[in-house]
Amino acid sequence: YLTFDDTTSLKYIYIDTINFPNNIWHIGKPQKTMFDSAKSLPYALITDTINTYPTNDTSLFYLYHTTHTNPYWWPYLEFDFKIDADSLTDFGKIEASPNLGLTWVDIIKEAPGGEWGISPTGQGSWAPWDTIPFTATSDGWYHFSITMFSWDNVFGHTDTILFRFTFIS
Repeated sequence: YLTFDDTTSLKYIYIDTINFPNNIWHIGKPQKTMFDSAKSLPYALITDTINTYPTNDTSLFYLYHTTHTNPYWWPYLEFDFKIDADSLTDFGKIEASPNLGLTWVDIIKEAPGGEWGISPTGQGSWAPWDTIPFTATSDGWYHFSITMFSWDNVFGHTDTILFRFTFIS
């Protein structure tokens, strides 16, 4: 469980400003018109806490995940999100790597099995596999959850997975 309010959790998040010097991902208190507060107060991970995002931008951050040495584990990721995108051509993607970034798998498009879903926060209905509102303006908070049951076929048995979150405008 990570929180942006606890500095001990931040060691698992890396916002790449070396390869992407104009990276707009920030951790802070949202101060935008559409997005003026975090789901868990006071901080959020957001594309700039104040300004709108620029056109023709690619920004990304990494989430480092380790697990116990239990042979029966599956990668699991969940978070709440809200989107205010300017166009239907802007999009986000989530990838995973079992080898610290040598190879990447898009966990939405190339998922080899498992269960995942998106639902309005606090509601029980889940979106179908191909319906992800990462390209539009959401009418509130959504919850994303994925458990990757059959990923041993892709990743082998590894105790470390690197997630890469990319936003492209």
